[in-house]
Amino acid sequence: MKKLKHILALAVVVFLTATNMNAQETKAVDTQESSINWKGYKVTGEHAGTISISRGKLDFDNASLKGGSFVIDMNSINVTDLQGEYKAKLEGHLKSDDFFGVANFPIANL
Repeated sequence: MKKLKHILALAVVVFLTATNMNAQETKAVDTQESSINWKGYKVTGEHAGTISISRGKLDFDNASLKGGSFVIDMNSINVTDLQGEYKAKLEGHLKSDDFFGVANFPIANL
């Protein structure tokens, strides 16, 4: 009887360990509450802004982040440290072929 209890206890431990080892989960990114903050540097200073995530997911294995993917809306480039004419100029420059070529590449996959 004592052996049977030990075998049963060992079987329960093995079962629980095996089921937890494969706990894989994928979570969607809340795009309404998420964005990417960026900062760019130049010789005379820096600029900062945001860009929107169209969709994304994060892959977990046993609560450890193992991977994921994001689709970025390149048209949403927003400069947050400038206003008016200079803001519009920098956003236009970043969207031009000098930088991201947004007209040809409206999304980025990461």
